[in-house]
Amino acid sequence: MEQGILLAALAGMGGTGLGGLIAVLWGKKSLSIQGLLYFTAGIMLGMAFFDLLPEAVAHGALWVVALGLLGGGLLVWIAEKAEAGQNGEKQGRMVSAGLMMLAALMLHNLPEGFVIGAAVGAHAWERAGLIALHNVPGGMAMAFPLLQGGFARSKVLLLSVICGLPLVVGSVLGTLAGAMPEGLLSLCLSLAAGSMVFAAGFELSQPETKKGKLCLLWLLLGLALAFALSVGHAHAH
Repeated sequence: MEQGILLAALAGMGGTGLGGLIAVLWGKKSLSIQGLLYFTAGIMLGMAFFDLLPEAVAHGALWVVALGLLGGGLLVWIAEKAEAGQNGEKQGRMVSAGLMMLAALMLHNLPEGFVIGAAVGAHAWERAGLIALHNVPGGMAMAFPLLQGGFARSKVLLLSVICGLPLVVGSVLGTLAGAMPEGLLSLCLSLAAGSMVFAAGFELSQPETKKGKLCLLWLLLGLALAFALSVGHAHAH
Protein backbone atom coordinates (compact mmCIF):
# COMPACT_ATOMS: atom_id res chain seq x y z
CA MET A 1 0.00 0.00 0.00
CA GLU A 2 2.89 2.36 0.80
CA GLN A 3 4.18 2.12 -2.76
CA GLY A 4 0.73 2.85 -4.18
CA ILE A 5 0.34 5.94 -1.99
CA LEU A 6 3.79 7.21 -2.98
CA LEU A 7 3.12 6.68 -6.68
CA ALA A 8 -0.29 8.31 -6.44
CA ALA A 9 1.21 11.34 -4.69
CA LEU A 10 3.90 11.67 -7.35
CA ALA A 11 1.43 11.21 -10.21
CA GLY A 12 -1.28 13.45 -8.82
CA MET A 13 0.27 16.15 -6.68
CA GLY A 14 3.49 16.07 -8.71
CA GLY A 15 1.73 16.18 -12.09
CA THR A 16 -0.75 18.98 -11.45
CA GLY A 17 1.78 20.70 -9.20
CA LEU A 18 4.29 20.78 -12.04
CA GLY A 19 1.63 22.17 -14.37
CA GLY A 20 0.83 24.89 -11.84
CA LEU A 21 4.53 25.65 -11.39
CA ILE A 22 4.98 26.06 -15.15
CA ALA A 23 2.08 28.51 -15.23
CA VAL A 24 3.44 30.47 -12.27
CA LEU A 25 6.96 30.67 -13.73
CA TRP A 26 5.57 31.51 -17.16
CA GLY A 27 3.86 34.49 -15.61
CA LYS A 28 0.40 35.89 -16.05
CA LYS A 29 1.62 38.66 -18.36
CA SER A 30 3.95 36.65 -20.59
CA LEU A 31 1.16 35.75 -23.03
CA SER A 32 -1.61 37.87 -24.43
CA ILE A 33 -4.89 37.10 -22.71
CA GLN A 34 -6.33 35.99 -26.05
CA GLY A 35 -3.67 33.36 -26.67
CA LEU A 36 -3.81 32.24 -23.05
CA LEU A 37 -7.57 31.71 -23.09
CA TYR A 38 -7.52 29.78 -26.34
CA PHE A 39 -4.61 27.59 -25.22
CA THR A 40 -6.21 26.59 -21.92
CA ALA A 41 -9.60 26.11 -23.62
CA GLY A 42 -7.93 23.78 -26.12
CA ILE A 43 -6.46 21.72 -23.28
CA MET A 44 -9.86 21.46 -21.57
CA LEU A 45 -11.71 20.47 -24.74
CA GLY A 46 -9.02 17.97 -25.68
CA MET A 47 -9.06 16.30 -22.27
CA ALA A 48 -12.86 16.13 -22.34
CA PHE A 49 -13.34 14.74 -25.87
CA PHE A 50 -10.18 12.68 -26.38
CA ASP A 51 -9.95 11.13 -22.92
CA LEU A 52 -12.78 11.58 -20.42
CA LEU A 53 -15.85 11.04 -22.60
CA PRO A 54 -14.58 7.94 -24.46
CA GLU A 55 -13.61 6.38 -21.14
CA ALA A 56 -16.94 7.34 -19.55
CA VAL A 57 -18.88 5.73 -22.43
CA ALA A 58 -16.74 2.59 -22.16
CA HIS A 59 -17.61 2.14 -18.49
CA GLY A 60 -21.25 3.22 -18.24
CA ALA A 61 -24.62 3.68 -19.87
CA LEU A 62 -25.15 6.59 -22.24
CA TRP A 63 -27.80 8.12 -19.98
CA VAL A 64 -25.27 8.23 -17.12
CA VAL A 65 -22.75 9.99 -19.37
CA ALA A 66 -25.39 12.48 -20.58
CA LEU A 67 -26.48 13.17 -17.01
CA GLY A 68 -22.88 13.73 -15.95
CA LEU A 69 -22.23 16.11 -18.84
CA LEU A 70 -25.28 18.22 -18.00
CA GLY A 71 -24.48 18.11 -14.29
CA GLY A 72 -20.91 19.23 -14.84
CA GLY A 73 -22.05 22.11 -17.04
CA LEU A 74 -24.66 23.14 -14.47
CA LEU A 75 -22.03 23.23 -11.71
CA VAL A 76 -19.86 25.55 -13.81
CA TRP A 77 -22.81 27.81 -14.59
CA ILE A 78 -23.70 28.16 -10.89
CA ALA A 79 -20.08 28.82 -9.92
CA GLU A 80 -19.67 31.41 -12.68
CA LYS A 81 -22.72 33.34 -11.51
CA ALA A 82 -21.51 33.34 -7.90
CA GLU A 83 -17.96 34.42 -8.73
CA ALA A 84 -19.08 37.10 -11.20
CA GLY A 85 -21.26 38.63 -8.51
CA GLN A 86 -18.49 38.66 -5.89
CA ASN A 87 -15.41 39.66 -7.89
CA GLY A 88 -16.74 41.57 -10.88
CA GLU A 89 -17.71 40.01 -14.17
CA LYS A 90 -14.28 39.70 -15.80
CA GLN A 91 -12.38 38.41 -12.76
CA GLY A 92 -15.31 36.26 -11.70
CA ARG A 93 -15.45 34.49 -15.04
CA MET A 94 -11.73 33.77 -14.98
CA VAL A 95 -11.75 32.54 -11.38
CA SER A 96 -14.81 30.35 -11.92
CA ALA A 97 -13.21 28.77 -14.99
CA GLY A 98 -10.07 27.98 -13.01
CA LEU A 99 -11.92 26.67 -9.96
CA MET A 100 -14.18 24.47 -12.05
CA MET A 101 -11.13 23.09 -13.82
CA LEU A 102 -9.81 22.33 -10.33
CA ALA A 103 -13.03 20.50 -9.46
CA ALA A 104 -13.00 18.65 -12.78
CA LEU A 105 -9.42 17.49 -12.27
CA MET A 106 -10.20 16.30 -8.75
CA LEU A 107 -13.17 14.31 -10.06
CA HIS A 108 -10.92 12.84 -12.72
CA ASN A 109 -8.07 12.04 -10.32
CA LEU A 110 -10.19 9.91 -7.98
CA PRO A 111 -10.72 7.02 -10.45
CA GLU A 112 -7.12 7.42 -11.64
CA GLY A 113 -6.06 6.61 -8.08
CA PHE A 114 -8.00 3.36 -8.27
CA VAL A 115 -5.97 2.45 -11.37
CA ILE A 116 -2.68 2.94 -9.52
CA GLY A 117 -3.90 1.21 -6.37
CA ALA A 118 -5.00 -1.89 -8.29
CA ALA A 119 -1.73 -2.09 -10.27
CA VAL A 120 1.32 -4.04 -9.11
CA GLY A 121 5.05 -3.97 -9.79
CA ALA A 122 6.44 -2.31 -12.88
CA HIS A 123 2.95 -1.68 -14.28
CA ALA A 124 2.19 0.61 -11.34
CA TRP A 125 5.25 2.75 -12.06
CA GLU A 126 4.41 2.94 -15.76
CA ARG A 127 0.82 3.92 -15.11
CA ALA A 128 1.81 6.50 -12.51
CA GLY A 129 4.28 8.09 -14.93
CA LEU A 130 1.72 8.34 -17.72
CA ILE A 131 -0.92 9.76 -15.39
CA ALA A 132 1.57 12.34 -14.09
CA LEU A 133 2.35 13.50 -17.64
CA HIS A 134 -1.37 13.67 -18.36
CA ASN A 135 -1.94 15.87 -15.30
CA VAL A 136 0.66 18.49 -16.24
CA PRO A 137 -1.44 20.29 -18.91
CA GLY A 138 -4.47 19.99 -16.64
CA GLY A 139 -2.59 21.84 -13.92
CA MET A 140 -1.63 24.52 -16.44
CA ALA A 141 -5.23 24.90 -17.65
CA MET A 142 -6.36 25.36 -14.05
CA ALA A 143 -3.58 27.75 -13.02
CA PHE A 144 -3.61 30.21 -15.92
CA PRO A 145 -7.22 31.42 -15.43
CA LEU A 146 -6.70 31.74 -11.66
CA LEU A 147 -3.63 33.89 -12.23
CA GLN A 148 -5.60 36.07 -14.66
CA GLY A 149 -8.38 36.28 -12.08
CA GLY A 150 -6.03 37.83 -9.52
CA PHE A 151 -5.03 34.82 -7.40
CA ALA A 152 -1.59 35.04 -5.76
CA ARG A 153 1.03 32.78 -7.30
CA SER A 154 1.61 30.97 -4.00
CA LYS A 155 -2.11 30.21 -3.70
CA VAL A 156 -2.28 28.95 -7.28
CA LEU A 157 0.69 26.66 -6.69
CA LEU A 158 -0.86 25.33 -3.47
CA LEU A 159 -4.16 24.59 -5.23
CA SER A 160 -2.27 22.82 -8.01
CA VAL A 161 -0.73 20.46 -5.47
CA ILE A 162 -4.00 19.94 -3.56
CA CYS A 163 -5.66 19.04 -6.85
CA GLY A 164 -3.75 15.74 -6.85
CA LEU A 165 -4.92 14.59 -3.40
CA PRO A 166 -7.90 12.56 -4.73
CA LEU A 167 -5.37 10.36 -6.53
CA VAL A 168 -3.92 9.38 -3.16
CA VAL A 169 -7.40 8.70 -1.76
CA GLY A 170 -8.30 6.65 -4.82
CA SER A 171 -5.07 4.68 -4.54
CA VAL A 172 -5.86 3.66 -0.96
CA LEU A 173 -9.42 2.69 -1.90
CA GLY A 174 -8.18 0.83 -4.97
CA THR A 175 -5.73 -1.17 -2.88
CA LEU A 176 -8.40 -2.07 -0.33
CA ALA A 177 -11.46 -2.52 -2.53
CA GLY A 178 -10.14 -3.14 -6.05
CA ALA A 179 -11.69 -1.47 -9.09
CA MET A 180 -14.13 1.42 -8.82
CA PRO A 181 -17.78 0.53 -9.60
CA GLU A 182 -18.42 1.04 -13.32
CA GLY A 183 -21.40 3.36 -12.93
CA LEU A 184 -19.64 5.62 -10.43
CA LEU A 185 -16.53 5.74 -12.63
CA SER A 186 -18.58 6.76 -15.66
CA LEU A 187 -20.42 9.46 -13.68
CA CYS A 188 -17.19 10.95 -12.28
CA LEU A 189 -15.57 11.08 -15.71
CA SER A 190 -18.60 12.61 -17.43
CA LEU A 191 -19.03 15.20 -14.66
CA ALA A 192 -15.40 16.18 -15.14
CA ALA A 193 -15.87 16.34 -18.92
CA GLY A 194 -18.98 18.51 -18.63
CA SER A 195 -17.17 20.89 -16.28
CA MET A 196 -14.24 21.22 -18.67
CA VAL A 197 -16.39 21.79 -21.76
CA PHE A 198 -18.49 24.45 -20.06
CA ALA A 199 -15.45 26.18 -18.55
CA ALA A 200 -13.79 26.22 -21.97
CA GLY A 201 -16.93 27.77 -23.46
CA PHE A 202 -16.83 30.53 -20.85
CA GLU A 203 -13.19 31.27 -21.65
CA LEU A 204 -13.82 31.45 -25.40
CA SER A 205 -16.81 33.77 -24.89
CA GLN A 206 -14.78 36.38 -23.00
CA PRO A 207 -15.35 39.90 -24.42
CA GLU A 208 -11.57 40.38 -24.45
CA THR A 209 -11.10 37.32 -26.66
CA LYS A 210 -10.56 38.39 -30.26
CA LYS A 211 -11.04 35.89 -33.02
CA GLY A 212 -8.16 35.42 -35.42
CA LYS A 213 -5.75 32.96 -36.93
CA LEU A 214 -3.21 33.32 -34.14
CA CYS A 215 -5.82 32.58 -31.47
CA LEU A 216 -6.98 29.52 -33.40
CA LEU A 217 -3.38 28.31 -33.51
CA TRP A 218 -3.23 28.56 -29.72
CA LEU A 219 -6.48 26.58 -29.53
CA LEU A 220 -5.06 23.89 -31.82
CA LEU A 221 -1.86 23.78 -29.76
CA GLY A 222 -3.87 23.09 -26.62
CA LEU A 223 -5.92 20.43 -28.42
CA ALA A 224 -2.79 18.79 -29.82
CA LEU A 225 -1.10 18.70 -26.42
CA ALA A 226 -4.16 17.14 -24.78
CA PHE A 227 -4.53 14.62 -27.62
CA ALA A 228 -0.89 13.52 -27.51
CA LEU A 229 -1.01 12.93 -23.77
CA SER A 230 -4.43 11.26 -23.96
CA VAL A 231 -3.05 8.68 -26.39
CA GLY A 232 -0.30 7.79 -23.95
CA HIS A 233 -2.73 7.94 -21.05
CA ALA A 234 -4.99 5.38 -22.74
CA HIS A 235 -2.19 2.82 -22.46
CA ALA A 236 -2.21 3.23 -18.69
CA HIS A 237 -5.62 1.54 -18.46
